[in-house]
Amino acid sequence: MLLTPETSSEFVIFVYLYFEAMWNELQGRLLMEEGSVGGRSSAFTVPEGLTIAILFSLSGATDYKHFYSNFCIIWKGWFPCPTYKTFLENIHRCFGIALVCLESLLKLFRRFFKGHAVDSTSLPVCHIKRDSSQKVTKHIANKGYSTMGWFFGFKMHVVVSRQGFPLAVVITKGSTDDRAPLETLLKDLSDTLIVADGGYVSQAIHDALRKKGIHFFVAPKKTMKKLMTAAQHLLLRSRQIVETLFATLKYRMHMTSSLPRSLVGYFSRYIFALLANQLRRFAEVFFGKRKMLVS
Repeated sequence: MLLTPETSSEFVIFVYLYFEAMWNELQGRLLMEEGSVGGRSSAFTVPEGLTIAILFSLSGATDYKHFYSNFCIIWKGWFPCPTYKTFLENIHRCFGIALVCLESLLKLFRRFFKGHAVDSTSLPVCHIKRDSSQKVTKHIANKGYSTMGWFFGFKMHVVVSRQGFPLAVVITKGSTDDRAPLETLLKDLSDTLIVADGGYVSQAIHDALRKKGIHFFVAPKKTMKKLMTAAQHLLLRSRQIVETLFATLKYRMHMTSSLPRSLVGYFSRYIFALLANQLRRFAEVFFGKRKMLVS
């Protein structure tokens, strides 16, 4: 695991303190204390487990086993180093808290940034030729079609700001129409311009969003005869900011994988990658590493 600015000691401390604050707040809401349930104590505290999960997503490792061997060398003085089985179990048990933290950060970004583009991407769980033998997700995943061809798994729908910050995320079955989750994705947004590709063409959706103050600008399909101005063409090209996000999540953070052996394993991988990206962007704004204009 290479040490980068995103896995530096300053960033790790920042992430840990954020999770500690969130965990303390959640415990107060739920009227519970960590360790109040009987049984053997956990190898990690919840903030430690979440921080390690974020380190995994940012490390570039494709699987937990390789990450674990490097983790025990690099971060041994920072975190406990139990057996691999205990290590994995303690990370997966933080999945629910990670989901709450992700929603909290998405909500925070929606307060300061306006939506700009919406798109979806495939989250395959195995090769399409092996879909019949996929047992872990066979009851909830299914076949879908994307620009890359047929796949078996899930689909992730995302709204991003002009700066490329995710503002809302929905994960559905692979066969779900791109237009189906739009109401959920855009429910907290108003008075903004949303750019989308031809898969979102719908007059009913356009009219419904216009009532909310959302101008929905959709690229025409190849079969549609429609002229565009140069400004409209540039606007549609700006939609590619979503593709940058998808490339980061899927190829740099290895969001998709066929290695998990449980539903929690699959979905925790998705949530941890999204949360790691959101914390990375949050740190950029918080520490002022980049000068950004709030749209």
